[in-house]
Amino acid sequence: MKRERVLLKDKVVKKLLNSENPTCREYLVRLISASTGINVKLLRNNIELVTPNINSNSNYVNSVSDVMVKDNEYYYNIEINYNNVPIAIVKNNIYMYNSILRQVHKSDDYKNVKGVIQININNYDLFGKGEFVYDSMMIEKKHHIVRDNMLRVIDINLDFLSNIDYNKIKKGNKYNLEKLLYFFVCNDKKLLDNIYNGNGLMRDISKIFNIDIEDLDKQLYYDYDEYMKEVSYEQGEIDATLKRNKEIIKNMLDKHYPKKEIMELTNLTEETLN
Repeated sequence: MKRERVLLKDKVVKKLLNSENPTCREYLVRLISASTGINVKLLRNNIELVTPNINSNSNYVNSVSDVMVKDNEYYYNIEINYNNVPIAIVKNNIYMYNSILRQVHKSDDYKNVKGVIQININNYDLFGKGEFVYDSMMIEKKHHIVRDNMLRVIDINLDFLSNIDYNKIKKGNKYNLEKLLYFFVCNDKKLLDNIYNGNGLMRDISKIFNIDIEDLDKQLYYDYDEYMKEVSYEQGEIDATLKRNKEIIKNMLDKHYPKKEIMELTNLTEETLN
């Protein structure tokens, strides 16, 4: 039987991952460990939340990350991405770079800069290869040698997870990534109770967020089909606006308006106008 596709709301996810509650903190530790392969005990003993503000510049857009923590070796930035748009990649890259820059205030700081691991929990298959997890690093192109450990990006594909047989999820390791993230894409309470039977952590996480699907479904989850309709509608409005703007600019050019005047009126760069 085909399951209804849902998505755990980003506000709920942020609350879950940023909480100081010991159970939520253990869940975060398990999530990072399962994503990166880093020993869970090392994370548990050293991890701490840091401010999500990645840049002190008040004019900087999208300057607050979803979740940011650090330990003795790395900064971990976790982002929830619902739309597969180019700006999401740019935004996530900026978070990574600023996670490094925030550590350097004077020349001596270069000696102690931590690496950054970006964990993207995506509602889509970023590379279109059907994998659940993609693990990227900066490498030398010809010989595929890792350049350094400064930057690492882990992209998790929730679309893969939402289509997997739940019996396979149930049989998996207690703290594997599939089980830890399954309630992101499933709102069937009986099914979740079955999968998390004997798993105290996930049972407690469910209680903390009162995931009683019959009563709180609208508060906790997006209906996937309705969500995509909204996204399509918003994108349609954006596309229509861009089309109108292009037509206006084209008319101005046809009427031989000076480029400088067009640039001033539209805030376009010369390169974009050309």
